[in-house]
Amino acid sequence: MKKSILLLLLYILFPLYSFSQVTHSASDSLAQYSFAQLAEKYEVTRKTNPESAKIYLNILHTKASSKKEQITAFLKMCHHEIFYGTKEKAFSYIESAYDLAKDSATIQLGYVYEKKGYYYYAKERDHDKALANYLKALAIAEKYQDKLLLIKVEHKIGALQYTLGAIDKALKSYNALYKKIETDTIPYNLRVTILKSLGNAYLRNYSFHKEQKKLLDSSAFFTQKGLQIASQKKDQKAIAYFEYLLGIAAFIKEDYTTALTHFDRSQNANNVIKVQRMLQDIYFHKGKIFLALQQSDSAIYYIKKSEPYFEDASKKLNQSSTYALLSESYELKGDFKNATKYAQLAYAYTEKLFTDNEQTKASIDQKYSLPKLEKRIHSLEETLQNTSQKKTNWYIFSLILVALLVSVYVFSRRREQRMKVHFNELIQNLETKESIPIKETKKFIVSEKKVQQILVALEKFEKGDLFLKQDCSLSFLAKNLQTNTAYLSKIINDYKSQSYTTYITNLRIQHAVNRLKNDPRFRAYTIESIAKESGFKNAKPFSRAFKKATKLYPSVFIKNLENLESL
Repeated sequence: MKKSILLLLLYILFPLYSFSQVTHSASDSLAQYSFAQLAEKYEVTRKTNPESAKIYLNILHTKASSKKEQITAFLKMCHHEIFYGTKEKAFSYIESAYDLAKDSATIQLGYVYEKKGYYYYAKERDHDKALANYLKALAIAEKYQDKLLLIKVEHKIGALQYTLGAIDKALKSYNALYKKIETDTIPYNLRVTILKSLGNAYLRNYSFHKEQKKLLDSSAFFTQKGLQIASQKKDQKAIAYFEYLLGIAAFIKEDYTTALTHFDRSQNANNVIKVQRMLQDIYFHKGKIFLALQQSDSAIYYIKKSEPYFEDASKKLNQSSTYALLSESYELKGDFKNATKYAQLAYAYTEKLFTDNEQTKASIDQKYSLPKLEKRIHSLEETLQNTSQKKTNWYIFSLILVALLVSVYVFSRRREQRMKVHFNELIQNLETKESIPIKETKKFIVSEKKVQQILVALEKFEKGDLFLKQDCSLSFLAKNLQTNTAYLSKIINDYKSQSYTTYITNLRIQHAVNRLKNDPRFRAYTIESIAKESGFKNAKPFSRAFKKATKLYPSVFIKNLENLESL
């Protein structure tokens, strides 16, 4: 027992010890760098590997030798926690920076107010406190004519206006900043951030003013410009964002091939930086594209992959659209049960979040408004009911059809067996039967000698092929046998027990059966040709006579002969 506990403790503590050793090792290897060098390394690393960047931050704090450097370290630590940590730590760091800067009349206090405003904006969602701190930072920046801080604060005020729905005001602020960054030398990070904001704001403004196509062109202009400088810096995070914006613009224009190309590029860049929210937003728009392309399975796959993103509190408004899109995708697939389920979820979330706020109303796609969703649910429920009834009817029909097919199969098998019996009997008869038997009958006015002459002549006639002539009538045969039709007809009726027509027909059928049995080439003829070769005018009377005489149709008889020879 003690041994097990010891092993468990080692299992838990060893990774912690290893991590500690790695951290200490990293710290030791970075001790040679200056404060400025560590700060630069942090900025380069934080976008792609926040965990590694934090190591630079920890050492940066210990390297701070002046109040200015200490404030800078606390500001960077606060910024890191805002993006990757907790609001408690972020607030602790910004308060530490404020305590150091509040009594000094320097530009550092302006940067503290700027970061404090951003903390309230990003972590607390307290827009009033955010603006109050931004304005304090702006006043200090103007006092000391610090262009960099001025641009940073003005951009953040524009972002606050954007968040509050004042898109036109935000665009005015962003455009003013763009003029400044085109003439002044400012850091890449700030330049690319402003271009991101311009591309996104114009795109958002278009969603409220769809008649103004120039807004899309403006968005594309700033996005392409941002993508160009981001590509030069190989900034995967910025590349992913700009490609994402271009994908949305192409989707709006219904250029789905181009949209998918941009989203794929954005996704590839995101695979490096692993910004999960953007990835899931890409999945959402890919789902919309595949739905537009009528590819339901792909649409469902990508929209479902995006679902966790829209469960985030800040994105709840989009959850209604997500469920509505899933409903449409399942309907396209023919799955009305799931289509109804997601339509009901879309209605529930829309009803819960809908307010009288005009901005909120404008944000909800009118396609998914409550009345339209309600109407859609009723339609789907009705379709589902009808589909269910159709499935039941189809099930019953299938059972009847199966029963019918089984009956047909049984009947066919029995019929096939009967035909086989008839075929075997026919083959046996062929081997023993050489001519039509003569039936004993009472004498009549024709002399016995004459009767025997005619019977001998008939036997000779039966062994020949004269009966194959289509004009082999009673008078023709009587003339050929040198007798009259009355005598011939009477003898055939009394001695052959059949009428003349039946007599000739049976001779022809017997000839056909024998030839089919003995001549494989004859079997390859068409039924029409076999009929004419056997003395019939066409296939129909031949098949009827053949079936009557043999209980098999000619085609069945031929098939059985072929099967017999293949054994």
